[in-house]
Amino acid sequence: MKKLTRKKYPFKQFKNFHLGSSQFDTLKVFRSKKQFTRDFKINSMDLVSNGVIEDHILNSVSSYRKHLKNYTLDHEKNFCSIDDNTTIFLQLDRYINSIIIYNFIINIYNELKKDKILKPEVRKNLWSYVKQHTNIYCPSLQHRLDKDFFKLYHFLNYNQINSFTQFIIERSRKNSVLFRVYSETLKSFKDVLNYLDWNLDQTTKINQCTISGLYFRNAQLTSFYRGISSECLLQVSTKFRISLFNSEFLTDDSELFIKNNFCRLATNGTQDFSYNSICRNLVDRESSDIFGLYLSSKKTIILSCDDKTLKDYPSVNLQSNNNKLREYSFRVHHNLPFAEMEYEKNKTDNLYLGLEIECNKTSRCPSKIHQLLEEDILSGRGVVKSDGSLGSRGIEINLVPMTLDFVKYTDFFFNFENRTKEYLSSYNDIKTGIHIHIPKKLFTKFQISLLLQFINKRGNYDYICKVGGRDLNNSDNSYARTRPSINYFKGRSTDRYSALNNCNSETLEFRLFKGNLSSKTIYRYVEFVHSLATFVLSREIKPDTNYKDFVKWLFENKANYPILYKFTIDFIKPLSFGNFAITKKVKREETSFKKIESFQVRYNKRYRDIKFNVPELKLATPLRLRKIRAVRSGVVDSENNQ
Repeated sequence: MKKLTRKKYPFKQFKNFHLGSSQFDTLKVFRSKKQFTRDFKINSMDLVSNGVIEDHILNSVSSYRKHLKNYTLDHEKNFCSIDDNTTIFLQLDRYINSIIIYNFIINIYNELKKDKILKPEVRKNLWSYVKQHTNIYCPSLQHRLDKDFFKLYHFLNYNQINSFTQFIIERSRKNSVLFRVYSETLKSFKDVLNYLDWNLDQTTKINQCTISGLYFRNAQLTSFYRGISSECLLQVSTKFRISLFNSEFLTDDSELFIKNNFCRLATNGTQDFSYNSICRNLVDRESSDIFGLYLSSKKTIILSCDDKTLKDYPSVNLQSNNNKLREYSFRVHHNLPFAEMEYEKNKTDNLYLGLEIECNKTSRCPSKIHQLLEEDILSGRGVVKSDGSLGSRGIEINLVPMTLDFVKYTDFFFNFENRTKEYLSSYNDIKTGIHIHIPKKLFTKFQISLLLQFINKRGNYDYICKVGGRDLNNSDNSYARTRPSINYFKGRSTDRYSALNNCNSETLEFRLFKGNLSSKTIYRYVEFVHSLATFVLSREIKPDTNYKDFVKWLFENKANYPILYKFTIDFIKPLSFGNFAITKKVKREETSFKKIESFQVRYNKRYRDIKFNVPELKLATPLRLRKIRAVRSGVVDSENNQ
């Protein structure tokens, strides 16, 4: 087998890349010493003559001199001298970026000078912007290019690098010549690294930013599309014309990075969205809200316009509240993804159920119960809020809108009860209740009136109270009242504290349920709301429909609502329907009904053992910037202080 060897390049003959001998040696020293900063002899700037450096030192402010040692300066005699003992303090990422930008200036100058395609005013405008963002002196393309590496290195501080990358990102999307020249310059530097056999990440913790193409310390970078197909990145970057300057897309042994400036550094739930204005130039001005978004489920950054990746890897972009109760006004459905099965992706038609569970902490409750609930037990499916009506030990658990299939397939409430029964209680407090919200947009005004009429109908009162677990109109209950005397077909609305509240703009709120943490009781509540809503949407309900008609419909659909069906059988045993078929069916079911402790067997049978990928979610911790260690005392500029 032939031994693989790295490609050898003749010295100083890299394509489109000018590299002086001492500069090349400087890079080799950085590689061998594995250092990020170091003092070098002044000939590390060998692309510039000593006389030019001496003029800069003599005529400039201290920004040049603070990096130098062992030089002679006499302002009275207007004299400056450097020799072989003069040293300069260099920072690797800044040195590399200066070399790249220096070569880009030369390459774009030569390209624009010989270009015959671009209009003269376009070339003039482009060259003007290059000069502005690199601080070089060359009035026009007809003048000789004044190459000054020493001056460029000291010009490129933190803010100037940001300014340059902003220019490159914005203009490369519009000008193919600029994009090509800059990309080729970056590729040429990759050839230099390959020649040196230098892995910057392993030796000096430096990597290339995919968006800007420049090199930065790892503390200034965040992983970009790690563990996600590069095809997704290519598709979205092509669609939105986002320039990518790192051509090494994801493989099994590589990783892309993005500079923190392009990222949203905080998750939802905070007021701090610390992303730089640079990211607004990734896309067109009218789409300036696109930025690097932290995908907590993959612990990486993606582009916020990448809908496919967001769909394939659902993520909770809500920050942990550090065991504090969230404000009562917090809206869970605005901050967390809805929960549905893979075959229920059409959100406009899904009958979602959003639960508010009021409960109290027991004496055995751990001190970090709020954090435990949000980050572990609920795993991104709900939040814990304060509720002034419950007292000091009371909390309100808000669950995200879920479909009935989801809560059953995942055994959501069975698992919830097992994890919380030692820590929380609800049934014994007369103040607690469970409220269930469903989407209002699914119903016409007439169908909403039918629901109101059914819940408030005097003849249905006993059944409604039995299902809800409490008397609705007694002296202890002022939170869920019924009003049978109102004709709801005349456009009459309810108040907030009605058994069925239709005052909300987006949802109908069922408030008739007693607080309870029993999984079977919660499933009964959920099945009742879902079945009643389906009963109304099926158009089988009329203004004079009573609970007996609903029960008949429930018997015909008992497979979908087994817990409510069993509960209803127990309720109607002592009643006479005057219908032999139903009473006969009830007697037969009394001995054949099986106890339900899980829905998994039922759903496995229903879908023939098809396993659905239900993602496990987790509240995100903020994407915190790692602190960058000071490079050297006495060397302070705007970059080192970031």
